[in-house]
Amino acid sequence: MSGKKVVTPQEWLQARLALLEKERLHAQQAEEIAQEIRNLPMVLVTEPYTFDAAPPSTEDPPATVSLKDLFLGRSQLIVYHFMFSPEDEEGCHGCSFQAGNFPDLRYLAEKDTSLAVISRAPISKIRAFQTANRWTDTFPWYSSLNSRFNYDFQATLDESVKRPAMYNYKEVDTKTFPMGDQPGFSVFTLGDDGQVYHTYSTYQALDRFIQTYRYLDLTPKGRQEGPMGPAGFKLPREWYEEEKQVREKSLKNGD
Repeated sequence: MSGKKVVTPQEWLQARLALLEKERLHAQQAEEIAQEIRNLPMVLVTEPYTFDAAPPSTEDPPATVSLKDLFLGRSQLIVYHFMFSPEDEEGCHGCSFQAGNFPDLRYLAEKDTSLAVISRAPISKIRAFQTANRWTDTFPWYSSLNSRFNYDFQATLDESVKRPAMYNYKEVDTKTFPMGDQPGFSVFTLGDDGQVYHTYSTYQALDRFIQTYRYLDLTPKGRQEGPMGPAGFKLPREWYEEEKQVREKSLKNGD
């Protein structure tokens, strides 16, 4: 690899041992932070948020569900705030890359945890985008179009709806900070009283949840990001279209 220093095995071992100590300290700090996240107090959710869920048939009206319904009978819920506004025709490509890196939800279910995606786009647009990327059986996706949910959890900034504009728990300058939808994760739990409580939200350094990056970070070339960052990765539907074109070309050539 051009530009990468070549050393003796002994020199490499010395460098690796120095890095190993940094990795140990980083892992220790990460576990301490994870414990603090688990130890955060919780806040009762008093607003009766409702969401639109995709109906079984496109001819049927959307189903209306509550925040508690999103738990799917489990005691913990992780929500991903996916940037997809009512005016957009498709979801954010960076958020799509995040969604493409979600774990198999059966692993979360084994630990009494559900994951749901929420956007402000109408459920018809969400369903079309979800179907095009073959995510309909991968994770549930709901619309908060008729709810204050996004605004209350700092996933949409709009001072005409909620003042002041807050992001990552700080008031932002609306003249310089981008308004509109923002990505993030929020976590909820069911209390012993059966009510929903908010325990955690995060809006920064969301790349730490992207497993593709975790693997690329191990390699000499790293993430190889362009100016678009995670939005530079292809959507699943683009892969499927390319694969379709390859198959059609192969059939046409008699391969």
